[in-house]
Amino acid sequence: MDWGYEREWRVIARWDDAERKRIYIQEHDIPATALSFIQNQDGPGLYEFPREAITSVILGSEISAENEAGVRDVIRRMPKRINIKRVHYNAKRELEIVGA
Repeated sequence: MDWGYEREWRVIARWDDAERKRIYIQEHDIPATALSFIQNQDGPGLYEFPREAITSVILGSEISAENEAGVRDVIRRMPKRINIKRVHYNAKRELEIVGA
């Protein structure tokens, strides 16, 4: 399934392979805010990315009330509005993403 139209970035792991990064950048339309982030990945660990890169947060269908409160608290302190959405199952047991 191609989700490229979503303009969504998920950070799963960081590459330490310069050639893989070069090919990925060459083959994809990378927004300027994400380009330096991708180019400066150095392997596993904690790292920072620009706050303005976050445009929405999708809460999982089974997020605990405590974790949701923590996420909402962080979002409230952000300098710009962040859309909050939630995944839930509809009557047909299909996943949907709705405003939260």
